[in-house]
Amino acid sequence: MIRKLNIAATLALSLAAAVPTAAAAAPLSTWYGRYAYSESLGRIGGGSPSEAPAAFVDHVLTIGRNGCTLVSQGFQTSQRIRCTVTPQGQSAIVKFYGYDGPARAARFSRGQPLLTLTRSGPRLLTRWQGMTRMDGSRPSQVAFRRQ
Repeated sequence: MIRKLNIAATLALSLAAAVPTAAAAAPLSTWYGRYAYSESLGRIGGGSPSEAPAAFVDHVLTIGRNGCTLVSQGFQTSQRIRCTVTPQGQSAIVKFYGYDGPARAARFSRGQPLLTLTRSGPRLLTRWQGMTRMDGSRPSQVAFRRQ
């Protein structure tokens, strides 16, 4: 009798583990692709605000089989970060791995979350974490878009 209960309990646990839950993470491969965000810094310099040039920083996140890169280029900005991605539920957590290119002072620690992308219907919500926008803020917003 005890043996039958153990077998039944083992079978029940095995079946429960096999049933996907709402919180189950989507496979990493569903995140493969290129995501971009163009961050407007407003008008900078010039004699008057209407004559000042508009400044931007373009961020491009590429996620693939061999990891990911996060490139930021624009006004007073040039950085290329190697990263890792961890799927969690409907989100992908982008974590710092290292800098690509010449060595520089570490602004982030390895494994530190930089940002999290979360699917919300047709939108992609960006939650800034270790990485901030150029103004230093960390809002949750629709920022990165899949290209």
